[in-house]
Amino acid sequence: HLQDSGRIYEEFQENRRTFIDAKFKSPKSIGLVRYEEITDPRVALELFEPFPPLLQEIAGFGNAMIYGHRGSGKSTYLASLAYFPEVSRPIVDVREKFGVFFACRQGEFKQFATDLLEFSPMTKASIKHIIILKIIRRIIDTLRSAVEFKKLNDPEDYGALHEYLVTYVADGAMLHYDRELISPLENLHASLLRNEILEIDKLFRTEHIASHEKKYLDERRLIEFIEVIRHVFRELRKTQFYILFDDAGSPNVSQDTQRIFNDIIRCVNSNYCVKLSAERYSYEFQDASGKQLEAPHDYVSFDISATLCLGSGLQPERVELQRYFEKILHRRLAHSNYKSRDIAEYLGRELTTANKLVVGLAQGKEDAYYCGWDVVWQLSDRTPRHLLELISDIFSAAGVTADSDPQLIPLRTQHLAIRSFSEKKLKSLAFMPGVVRIHGIEHALGTMLYDFTAAFGKIARLYLTRHTVASKRRPRYDE
Repeated sequence: HLQDSGRIYEEFQENRRTFIDAKFKSPKSIGLVRYEEITDPRVALELFEPFPPLLQEIAGFGNAMIYGHRGSGKSTYLASLAYFPEVSRPIVDVREKFGVFFACRQGEFKQFATDLLEFSPMTKASIKHIIILKIIRRIIDTLRSAVEFKKLNDPEDYGALHEYLVTYVADGAMLHYDRELISPLENLHASLLRNEILEIDKLFRTEHIASHEKKYLDERRLIEFIEVIRHVFRELRKTQFYILFDDAGSPNVSQDTQRIFNDIIRCVNSNYCVKLSAERYSYEFQDASGKQLEAPHDYVSFDISATLCLGSGLQPERVELQRYFEKILHRRLAHSNYKSRDIAEYLGRELTTANKLVVGLAQGKEDAYYCGWDVVWQLSDRTPRHLLELISDIFSAAGVTADSDPQLIPLRTQHLAIRSFSEKKLKSLAFMPGVVRIHGIEHALGTMLYDFTAAFGKIARLYLTRHTVASKRRPRYDE
């Protein structure tokens, strides 16, 4: 009897799982949306579809600051300039560009803040020493991978490299090694990592007093190190080095540490350049001495959102941007092995236009649906991440998977998925942290943003439905 009861219970569990899987399908993503979610650089480069004019400008040698809305691709563009030896066909040629990438969002530099340290001149020198040490270690580690993957020849003599680094490593004995047991670059990387930990530990000791006799690494020493690398690795004789700091604004990097970054930026030279990404107004453009960085002499700024300009009507910019978004989705659909790479086969092309949709909404038509590729790509607001999220939500609502035969998704299904996406974005505003002071009274920033956006939407709808501007050909709605 007990055995029968157990079997009945197992059948019940199986039937329940089958029912839930059939009725409540989990969302199907067309691919990884955020660069930070992609752990394998090979996948990241396979999914990366650059906007050619923008990549050409960003990839040029020289200090640069990259701005853009969240999801506009700042991290991806910056990471595309990094050298990943494990990638079979990298975007950059290591004999021309050698990039090392730091994801500041992960907190590597967040500990260098006034809340934890007193930024005296000696403390600033110690922090700069550690930052340069991190850059050198990352270069050594990348070289180690390049030799391991046979992308670069293994030099016979590392003597010049050891001789240069031993001056700045706390325990020079760490650099001695047996080449039969460990590769020189692996030993160097391990030694530099241990030394970096020791330097950080000294920095945060309460009894720590910086020594005036210590030799500190700085931007000039970084230039010398790169010249040594070129001497040891003959294939890199003409290579220029790119130091890439992603999300380098506050709160990931404190303003005091940003000023130390700016010391490195102000040392304009032909050996290395620094490229950063940050949200606008989150980065301090002063160096450690208080001197303001000057554009374009010290750096050049790029705004991805401004570059991806819509234009108006059928201007070339709008057509070019639409084609670029189609290429992004083509690459994602191909990576996820969908039967069709053409997004228009799923959403439909020329089902409606933005103008027709506005007229339908103004007149209160029940079939005024948000649908069709021509409308969806414009709703993404020039932001690739929004585009991918929209398409993923539409596919999920329609039950479209990689195994599905390509067919037009019902217009109402598209419409409901887009409305749901929009409502989620609106509600998320209420959870934004921060406080805003109005007439001396503090209010939650998220609540104020939500209320303002909702009120703005209601007013916009009133204008759309009640105000019509006369026109000879058709009514023009003051939307």
